[in-house]
Amino acid sequence: MCAKIIIFCEKNVIFVIMKYDIDELARTIIDAIKDNTKSGKDRMGIPFKPYSENPLLIPYSGIYDMSMVNPNTTVVGWSQTKGAGIVWPGGYKAYKSDMLGVDTNTVDLTFTGEMLDSMTYEIDTIKENTFEIKITGLDLVHPILPTLTIRIFPEMQARAAFNIAEGRDFMGLPDDKLNEIINDWLSSN
Repeated sequence: MCAKIIIFCEKNVIFVIMKYDIDELARTIIDAIKDNTKSGKDRMGIPFKPYSENPLLIPYSGIYDMSMVNPNTTVVGWSQTKGAGIVWPGGYKAYKSDMLGVDTNTVDLTFTGEMLDSMTYEIDTIKENTFEIKITGLDLVHPILPTLTIRIFPEMQARAAFNIAEGRDFMGLPDDKLNEIINDWLSSN
């Protein structure tokens, strides 16, 4: 038996929200963020900045599978800060293509999938009839929902911060998509 989070009244209709209902909403939002990101769009629905095509040196210690290195698209290199390694003249775009064998024309932020898979959530009630959704830096006040905070595991935060700093802010959804999810959830509860 799940504990009730809150009972509130809106337009003379009493809602009883159960914890599992909120958990379902949180998982739905996280899944939508993942799908949005994998489709190559940021939290505003705008396509991500393309992957870099500037030459990229990866130290030998950072290459997890040397058999994936394509000798036709790489050269051996050295830098004072990174030491010896493999250079992808076509940048991160070529590196990801070689190492994963995938099309890199759509930026999807899923080299290993660990960053998106590390998304979690927490739920808190602010006060009666005043609730909030929080997705990292994005705050959206909503009249019905308890606080929903979506986080990235600490070991993946550096990756997330790097992508956001590079103009790939994936931690959220366009308002119309988020409202659609919330309205679908409300109509089913």
